[in-house]
Amino acid sequence: MTFDFIGDIHGHAEKLKTLLGKLGYVRKGGVFKHPDCERNAVFLGDFIDRGPEIRETLEIVRAMVESKRALAIMGNHEYNAICFHTERPAEPGIWMRRRTDKNLYQYIETLYQFREYRGELAEYLRWFRTLPLWLDLGDVRAVHAAWHVPSMEKLAGYPDGGRFISDKLLQAAGITGSDEHTALENLLKGIEIDLPDGATLTDKDGNVRSQMRVRWWMEGRERTYS
Repeated sequence: MTFDFIGDIHGHAEKLKTLLGKLGYVRKGGVFKHPDCERNAVFLGDFIDRGPEIRETLEIVRAMVESKRALAIMGNHEYNAICFHTERPAEPGIWMRRRTDKNLYQYIETLYQFREYRGELAEYLRWFRTLPLWLDLGDVRAVHAAWHVPSMEKLAGYPDGGRFISDKLLQAAGITGSDEHTALENLLKGIEIDLPDGATLTDKDGNVRSQMRVRWWMEGRERTYS
């Protein structure tokens, strides 16, 4: 089996269609398929937010997955969307992803494009829950941010070894600072370390941060600032 790995589409359906075309995929019956039936796409998450064609992006990806012409895993933006619409355990009316200006800004384009399709959005939120957090395909492995074995091991006691967001796992991860919360942060956002005292950085959206992601895959630099 040959795989084409595609990450972080963020609602850019036209660019996705162009990319699939360059890779040799042809749309037949509403589904992009490669003439070589042994060649499939692997979508690495972050299908929503930012771009102008979020609904079409989801249509393309889901159709390919359900037709067995692609695999897909969850990204942090899909997980954030689930949490945005899920109340915290034992805190009715308090959402797992708090509706701050920062969080609303990140998600607002998705909400706007689904403003007349709320039932459709609810169905996609259910579909997100069917996406694994990681894939081991034998010769290659796939995860959205960090292949962090200790985090995977923390989730091992949940159904399917913690690869999927079960109700029980979602509730546990809703507790900030819990092992489950930290594990999902590591897998879906990446490994972060605190900046030196008093140091901050400003990201592309203007948010001031006191942590930064590290190059966890590079031996000797996985806990450094360089």
